Amino acid sequence: MQPLTRMVVKFAAIIGPVFTTQLLLHILPTGLRTHMNSLLDELVSDNILRWLKNTEVPEDVQDPTEGPATSSQVESSVQRPSPSTRTEEQQPGVLAFCVPLLQKAAYELWPGRQRVALRGKCAAFLE
Repeated sequence: MQPLTRMVVKFAAIIGPVFTTQLLLHILPTGLRTHMNSLLDELVSDNILRWLKNTEVPEDVQDPTEGPATSSQVESSVQRPSPSTRTEEQQPGVLAFCVPLLQKAAYELWPGRQRVALRGKCAAFLE
């Protein structure tokens, strides 16, 4: 895996097993943001991440009047946004790790203080 794709996996792991591209974009360093679309495409094609259907939006980005996504919704994957509609600007979407163990392993690679700082950045975005 290339260094940039490893970094995207590590940042995504901080968010959790299911995450939005908007939140990932918010916590990525500026240098990675410009390459995020192609890096996510590479990770999806390598079966590390998968696009979730629009109906499988995680609880943190749902309309408050809707219920949380069920585990069966999260596990019944994969509809990727159409490549013809994607532009250089980041398309909003929801991704999940194909293998939960990979998310946990990537999460553990972060030193404790950096994990706390990144989780704080995620919380500030969600507020």
